[in-house]
Amino acid sequence: MAILIYIAKFIISSALLYGYYHFFLRNKRFHHYNRFYLLAAVLLSLIIPLVNIPVSLFGGGQHPSALIRTLKVINANGWEEPVTIYAQQNQISKWLNIENGVCFVYLAGLATGLLFLLRSLAWIKRLKRKYQYEVVDHLKIYNTGEAGTPFSFFRSIFWDENISFNDKHGQQIFRHEMFHVKERHSADALLMEIICCVCWFNPFFHLIRKEIKAIHEFLADDYAASANNRYEYAELLVARAISQKTIQLTHSFFHNQIKRRINMITQSNLVRHSGYISRIMVLPLLFLLVSAFAVKITGKPVPASISHSANKTITVVVDPGHGGIFPGAHGDNFLEKDITLSISKKIKELSAAYNVNIVLTRSTDQLVGNATDLREDLLNRAKVANDSKADLFISIHVNATPEKAPSRTGFDVYISGRNANVNDKVFASTILTQLRDIYTINEIIQQREIGVQVLDHKPCPGILLECGYITNPKDAAFITDETNQEKVARKILEGIVKYSNTPTQVVTETITAPATTSEITTVNFQDTGKAPLTKVEFEADYPGGSGAWVKYLIKTVHYPPTALKKNLQGTVVVEFIIDTKGKVSDIKAISGPEELKAESIRVIKESGVWVPAKDHGVNVRSYKRQPISYKLS
Repeated sequence: MAILIYIAKFIISSALLYGYYHFFLRNKRFHHYNRFYLLAAVLLSLIIPLVNIPVSLFGGGQHPSALIRTLKVINANGWEEPVTIYAQQNQISKWLNIENGVCFVYLAGLATGLLFLLRSLAWIKRLKRKYQYEVVDHLKIYNTGEAGTPFSFFRSIFWDENISFNDKHGQQIFRHEMFHVKERHSADALLMEIICCVCWFNPFFHLIRKEIKAIHEFLADDYAASANNRYEYAELLVARAISQKTIQLTHSFFHNQIKRRINMITQSNLVRHSGYISRIMVLPLLFLLVSAFAVKITGKPVPASISHSANKTITVVVDPGHGGIFPGAHGDNFLEKDITLSISKKIKELSAAYNVNIVLTRSTDQLVGNATDLREDLLNRAKVANDSKADLFISIHVNATPEKAPSRTGFDVYISGRNANVNDKVFASTILTQLRDIYTINEIIQQREIGVQVLDHKPCPGILLECGYITNPKDAAFITDETNQEKVARKILEGIVKYSNTPTQVVTETITAPATTSEITTVNFQDTGKAPLTKVEFEADYPGGSGAWVKYLIKTVHYPPTALKKNLQGTVVVEFIIDTKGKVSDIKAISGPEELKAESIRVIKESGVWVPAKDHGVNVRSYKRQPISYKLS
């Protein structure tokens, strides 16, 4: 959708810029101005829609009161993404869609344009191999008997052997071609040919290309006629204006814009030097285009040095996840506990400029409150927030997957399902919105009913922030860089300030569809012994990751014939257990039409060996749920 909006914007921009040229500049004598205007019009129409200039509607004062629309909140309790299976699906039907059709048409147009361009270049190269040349003043002069000559291409002039260099007309024609070479008109022509190949669907670029070639001829005619009588030169054009073979890249002397060229040559000096107002009028047009396509209206941002309130300091407990004997997720030479502590310390270092009081649950690599086990450590973190009478609570973590998975990327935010209120959602939305300026985020807030101990016992609005995936090389490189850690810290502080300036009225949007599984490195203490766990440090995964799992399901699931006969469709949720060796067991279809359950159970049963779940470095049994949606094509 974004690419379609961009295409619409640059076509409209080029239409307006060419329209201005057509009505105010075309057939005027300021050819140099027109040449560079048209080239600039092409580049500006491509660039302006990409520019983003934020402009504030508010001249000053505190951030205006407004409603905040929270990001979507989704229940994230170990569900997998639903996979849709269509009846009578085949490879041809997959490819026969509007998107692929449009793509095919575009590529066909691009290939056609490039074919003509390459054919023109090949023709010029063939002439260079066929004829000898002489070097005159750093130019290569090819004396040919080809139709369409004389013409120039960069620093080569292809001359017609039937035209004498020594007579008056020959000298005028040579001056004409010399000017093309001197002004590098071939570069303009080649650039426009390439742009018209790529953007062949924009008719205004083709019109601009045609006008640029005409202006090249006007300029060269003006130069050639300046040393002779203009009317004699015009007579030469008329006398030699015969049908000849030309190609788009070259500047043939006998160009088809004969009538316009003669008109330009014979215009009076009064006409030739008029039109300054027409040229200046382009400024309002450029202002209109920039305002329409490049300026983005925003509210006044909160400066980094301005606090949320002149009189009140907000207290925020920042919890660096893990520590001591619990390192958290592992990356290449990095531990989660070290990254979370580094980010948390930077938040505290920078907090004074934002008038925010930061309290860290830990400032060293140790458990909180001299805890002896994980449960006590997590409860002590919540106790710090209680004792500090915190206004907000943020637990800093880094996400992970059992294996390196570049598809898992970006910042995630979790809120508690047990101890939740509307302010959690607002706070989460505000922090994510700020972080979006510097890195990829998951714009869906994920809510856990169990397993997030630090949030389940918090006394104030609080979130758990996953700062990317330590198992994703790109995320790891970003979050381990100290400069980026400072950027993250500043965005979190800006989010705190913005949240504190926002009224508590919100418009919420909550959905209960399944989300992708994520790894919060806390445990559910109710899951003990050998019973399957519903929350683990690393969840079980299909070999090859979620992408391979989806491909397996689409390839393997067959729409049941009994369901087809009844025109039945629906969603089946299959629950199963992955044991410590990755084997699938206890498969149950817990919901959905009966006619669809057997097929759903079959594909899960035949899925092979999985990568087992891990908790604190040990393989454990865990639950998985997979929704499979059956739809009639």
